[in-house]
Amino acid sequence: GKSSLVEALAKQNNASLVRFQITELTSEVDILGGLDLKSGEFVYSDFVQNLILSTKEKDKNFYVLLDEFTRGRDEALNILFPLLAEKKLIINSPYSKDKEIKIENNVKIFATGNLHDTGQRDIGQAEFDRYNVIEVKPILDIEILKQIIELKVGEMQHETCNLLINFYLQTWQKYKEMRILAMSTRTLIECANITKELNKTLPTRLAIKKALSLTYFGTSQAILNPNYARTYQELLGGLN
Repeated sequence: GKSSLVEALAKQNNASLVRFQITELTSEVDILGGLDLKSGEFVYSDFVQNLILSTKEKDKNFYVLLDEFTRGRDEALNILFPLLAEKKLIINSPYSKDKEIKIENNVKIFATGNLHDTGQRDIGQAEFDRYNVIEVKPILDIEILKQIIELKVGEMQHETCNLLINFYLQTWQKYKEMRILAMSTRTLIECANITKELNKTLPTRLAIKKALSLTYFGTSQAILNPNYARTYQELLGGLN
């Protein structure tokens, strides 16, 4: 995945990787930290502590990875805009002794996201223009997808693996037709893991359908958006 590329790059360049995972539930407290009611002091998050460390160890390289930057709520992620655009983090809390953390030249900042997956926030062109954007094309090669599943999930039944990959590829075909949002490889791996467990007690096709219903792909816009829902049910019908 994209985050793995950054991890490999950090290792290759002997840089410390500072990773922050962003989800739909990420809050300002998760990013910055918050007030400890017992001590009355502002306690920085691990993420901020690592940023502060980078300002002190200027002879060491740091790679900051904001993973899944396209997820989350704007109210929380707005805090990170100055970090990406101006290499500084603003802390507005009256309880924090540091109001601004300036990032030095020994820090490189990366942000990853899945623009075609479900559950992503809208990013306007003005925001895109502020960054250097590298688009990683979706993996559509069947053999590579099989290798990824084997690496991340372990050995699976051939029929199960083939059905999962076929469903994934169909979502990309329907996405080109603007009929559904495409499934990410991360969701494919998640679904494969769940299917492998369910397949111990359920028939293959039923296990896949159940696994899909438990993934974010099967519980968000693929269901809630009427146009997507029809296509989603169409794809599920192929598993009957």
